[in-house]
Amino acid sequence: MENEIIAKLRRELERPITAEPLVVYLLVEIRKLMDHNGIQPETLRLCCNWAVHVELSGAAARRIVEHVDALYPRLLKGELTEEDKESLRAFFSMNKFRSELEDFLAREGLRGFQDDEWNGFLACFQNVIEDCPLICSTPGLANVDKVVVIREVGEARVPSTDAPVIIWALYHEDRHIFVLDANLERSNRSVAEVIDHGM
Repeated sequence: MENEIIAKLRRELERPITAEPLVVYLLVEIRKLMDHNGIQPETLRLCCNWAVHVELSGAAARRIVEHVDALYPRLLKGELTEEDKESLRAFFSMNKFRSELEDFLAREGLRGFQDDEWNGFLACFQNVIEDCPLICSTPGLANVDKVVVIREVGEARVPSTDAPVIIWALYHEDRHIFVLDANLERSNRSVAEVIDHGM
């Protein structure tokens, strides 16, 4: 089974990744291989799961939302420390996802992504996970209980070799409260200038 999955992944990774179905397929096969080998990189597993669920509320998703909730007051006031910023950027920029994916592929003897290939892969992944929130219903969250990737009105859905813009929306009690980009810069756009997801 393991060799068959690796052979499938090797074959598919030779093709240009320009479509959402291929990204979903790759992540499903990677998840199977992780399960088979008992390898559990947390962010990679979360992203594999994210590709096939309408929302995530498992332990990894809850930890992310709880972390954002704890840092939100300082984020709002512009008082995040460099350590705070790095802890958020690793996930929000999808750098940790890429790092864990590249490590996994290398461990299995599979080729990784050049930057332009990664950008196309990430753009497709964003198309798959947009509107699929990370949720935490743990009592006591004061600020944020839902984190979701959103898309600006009019933003192209076609993958390109340019790095995609990643925009995150934060919610509390089904009310949109904050929009920021992967660099943790607060969006200057009004809520009306991003798609209203009605979450």
